[in-house]
Amino acid sequence: MNWSRTHRWKLTEWHPWVLKGAAVIHVAALTLMGVYLTGTFRGTQMERMYYIAEHETAVFWSWASWMFATLAITLAFYIWLSGFHSMYRPVLQMALLIWIIGAATEILHDLIQMTIIPALSELFMQMPSPELAGHFNAWDRLLIRMTGVFSNTCYAISGLISTGVMFQNKRVSNGLAGWSLFIWAVVLLGALFVSWVEVPLRGFVSISLLLFLPWAGMAK
Repeated sequence: MNWSRTHRWKLTEWHPWVLKGAAVIHVAALTLMGVYLTGTFRGTQMERMYYIAEHETAVFWSWASWMFATLAITLAFYIWLSGFHSMYRPVLQMALLIWIIGAATEILHDLIQMTIIPALSELFMQMPSPELAGHFNAWDRLLIRMTGVFSNTCYAISGLISTGVMFQNKRVSNGLAGWSLFIWAVVLLGALFVSWVEVPLRGFVSISLLLFLPWAGMAK
């Protein structure tokens, strides 16, 4: 028990620095998305593949920044959860597991965007064919569902579970718990919207996740 308290105290000590680092990485990833990745979503299928093939290095590192952002916010979420009383541990461990499943799927999505999609785009530029266009379209729809639907649903469910713990914790005000409920409800609605229209909303959902960082700093 003493080790548990000491471990929790050490994690809490690092909490502000992890939150700041995660926020900086997340903002950098959003900036790179606005500069480089918007071209991978806009226009016709051929225009998108041409853009990806022509800007392969920039696209690669932009998606890599999203992997770092995912890892950073996952670490921040873990440290934030560790600050709660041990009586909530079973529920919070379940929330963390669901979050990690979503984060792992998002990282897999980014790896595919960094490797398979550029290779497929370059091959299409060299040898255009309906078959390659069909493969690109199939990957595109799968990737939208991976991160836009599955990952974000995992984040929302995990966040809502932790919000339930917040409402039970007297140290956390109802205002902060209500703000938490709002954030994760927005993420869940974003996932439901993507599942309906099948369009990427990564920037919108990511801004919602970014709101989690300063809120977690107040709610720790």
